[in-house]
Amino acid sequence: MSKLVKATIVERVVEVNQELPRKVCVIAVEQFIEIMIESLVNGVSIRIPRAGKLVPYFKKGGRPVRNIKTQEVMPMQDRIVVSFSLSTTKTDRNGTFIPRKNPSEMMQELAERPVLLERLERSTRGRLSPEEMKKLTRTLAEDVVRLFGELFCEYRNQCLPVEIRGLGSFRTSKMNYKSVRNPKTGEMLDVTDNNQPLRTVFREGRELKKALAERLAESA
Repeated sequence: MSKLVKATIVERVVEVNQELPRKVCVIAVEQFIEIMIESLVNGVSIRIPRAGKLVPYFKKGGRPVRNIKTQEVMPMQDRIVVSFSLSTTKTDRNGTFIPRKNPSEMMQELAERPVLLERLERSTRGRLSPEEMKKLTRTLAEDVVRLFGELFCEYRNQCLPVEIRGLGSFRTSKMNYKSVRNPKTGEMLDVTDNNQPLRTVFREGRELKKALAERLAESA
């Protein structure tokens, strides 16, 4: 349990869907990650229940930065970046409204993915009626989305890394506050080790970063 990766999610999905071929579960997880990437590239944030949300936003360039390889100082380019936020608001740090995709919406989209439907149909060899096939895809999609959220929270709460190839990586640490101020009363309260707030930093994966750069180039 050193870190959460795509294979860990697949194994959990396989455990609760033992009647399905493993390949179908793999495709379901891969398609779910694709939905997350596509949503972020299209400017839609992703809500992860009891954890936070992934928020895409435009980051203006111009300020000088140093190339770590050449040590050359150059202006930073405009970018679309994704950050992990605990905020429940629907705006980014610039105050721009950002639509949000909830787990139920991702579940519905996953259940309607043609590649998943085709693979399920092939694996069941036509034994199921259209109604049974629809129920099966909906159940599988629901399991994938639910288990991802549960595993993410489980690993995040233990400050263990989450690395989803294509999407990106999450690093979580405790803030180590000695005391915090109650915003309502102004009273300073001691913070125990068990109640330390968590800080999660997200770093885009290669596939997501490339797709974001292409979207920015298209809109230029």
